[in-house]
Amino acid sequence: MKKWIVAKKFNKELKKQLPELSDISLQLLFNRQIISRKEIDNFLYPDYDKGIINPFLFKKMDKAVDKIFKYLENNEKICIYGDYDADGVTSTALLTKIFKKLGAKVQVYIPDRQTEGYGLNKQAIKGLAKNGVKLIITVDCGTSNKEEVDLAKKLGIEVIITDHHQPPKHLPNCLIINHKLENETYPDKNLAGVGVAYKLAQGLINKCRTKNEECPINNGFEKWLLDLVAIGTVADCVPLLGENRILVIYGLKVLNKTRRIGIKELVRSAGLDKTEKNNTFLGVSQWLNKTIHSNKNQIFGKELNSYSIGFQIAPRLNAAGRLDHANTAYELLTTESPMVAAAIADKLEETNKKRQNLIIEITKQADSQVNLKDKIIVVIDPSIKKSCSNQNNYWHIGVIGLVAGRLTEKYNRPAIVITKNQGKIISSCRSIPEFDIISALQSLDKYLLRYGGHKQAAGFTLKSEKQLDNFVKDIKNFTKEKLKNEKLLPNIKIEAEIKLSQVDKLLLNDIKRFEPYGECNNRPKFLTKNLKIINKIKVGKESNHLKLLLQEDGSAKIYEAIYFYDNNNWYNKFNIKDRIDLVYYLEENNWNGREDIQLKIIDIRKT
Repeated sequence: MKKWIVAKKFNKELKKQLPELSDISLQLLFNRQIISRKEIDNFLYPDYDKGIINPFLFKKMDKAVDKIFKYLENNEKICIYGDYDADGVTSTALLTKIFKKLGAKVQVYIPDRQTEGYGLNKQAIKGLAKNGVKLIITVDCGTSNKEEVDLAKKLGIEVIITDHHQPPKHLPNCLIINHKLENETYPDKNLAGVGVAYKLAQGLINKCRTKNEECPINNGFEKWLLDLVAIGTVADCVPLLGENRILVIYGLKVLNKTRRIGIKELVRSAGLDKTEKNNTFLGVSQWLNKTIHSNKNQIFGKELNSYSIGFQIAPRLNAAGRLDHANTAYELLTTESPMVAAAIADKLEETNKKRQNLIIEITKQADSQVNLKDKIIVVIDPSIKKSCSNQNNYWHIGVIGLVAGRLTEKYNRPAIVITKNQGKIISSCRSIPEFDIISALQSLDKYLLRYGGHKQAAGFTLKSEKQLDNFVKDIKNFTKEKLKNEKLLPNIKIEAEIKLSQVDKLLLNDIKRFEPYGECNNRPKFLTKNLKIINKIKVGKESNHLKLLLQEDGSAKIYEAIYFYDNNNWYNKFNIKDRIDLVYYLEENNWNGREDIQLKIIDIRKT
């Protein structure tokens, strides 16, 4: 049983202030706490030139840009130090593009997830020093790397950190561009790592144009970086409000006519490209030549959206860093060779399938350990207790975060998934809005060698395997106290209760204005009560989808509702003439030239 939470209805004063907006639009805005005229205009009528914030509102941006130009002018070696997820890889590709445009001697370093872990590491810094690097610029990491920055300075390397993660108690002694820092003046606190990298890119472009009349970066160049910004921002699940909303809206426009060969090939290999063309190596060059010079707004036949990024593009980019090395994803985003791009995209497709299979296998093992008497789910790789000597037998560190996410989603509890890698006990954590997992880790930092992340997603490494049992005991006690008054039922947040008689093209158009959907701006869910089942049908090639034909009292109209993959066996649980309450999405259904509105079922209850 899931708890249905219907949002409080908007107040009458809001309607008086904004009589031109429909009740549904007002309700959705109210639910997102967007209620002032300025906020509403910025949300419903996003404008890049008006909505993008001045990068120099970051306290240290001016100093960082000036310092970088000194290294550029002295022709010193610069390293962009990235992270292995989609946010980090897109950030790395973005800044590398800018630095190459500026004529820099630039190289890239992305650590290996399994052997090096997240963030700066000492061995990498020593290697960069030997290679003559004089400046490291981090993207999507670094805020927690005080010791590593100290080592870099001893070896003659300066460090500039660009990041968006929660800062620890003790910060590195270097320039840090991170909107989460205490007393930081940048007004938007929700940028992804790639968003912060983009602000640095804007700062460099601005400085270049004021310093040099012959700046090599032409007008409009920065906007062609927005496809990378959109991918990284959606992939990192930051709120799609404020500046992020504008970055993703315009980023999707660029993505749908991207110039990046690698992204085009990734879209092809993922089956997202709906244009009619021969997707073989022999046809790639001709196709690219045609699409690059096309004046069409989109090149894939069907428009890519935030769902395409979050569930299809980003997982394939992430798969490289999870099971292989993120350098593969970086090369895909930066290559100019059609043949290389096609080969990498196909490789990532296979890697992503392996990732999916691993998640299924590990989630099954982890789920068997779940004890709902606890307020937090802590699952431990069985091989740890067996003292297994074969590293390949442990749960793969590349997917334990995804497993934790599945457990949190299923049980609506914080989840910690623990495995062993390179002789260390490590973990990925996911949480719920009611519980700040970073604060929990901070309270138990006596056990931790290192930790970091966000309020709802984090990771850590234990100092000693001997401390594992005590850590688990203490984190469970900590969570029990913090969540003692919370009933942790899985819940569905519903935007509004409506009648099916309200469902029409105008309503659908109102809802579309809220795209792109993502964190803090979820796709709207609606509730309609007391519907009568007129018919039920199994559909799909394998008859594994459920279609319901529904009728509302007082109306002769029949509405179609679809539930994909009927794993709840609702076909047998609900019968013709039953009365039900229904939670659903609204969507267009285009089939055989017929356009209609259908209800995509989320949950059902008998009335």
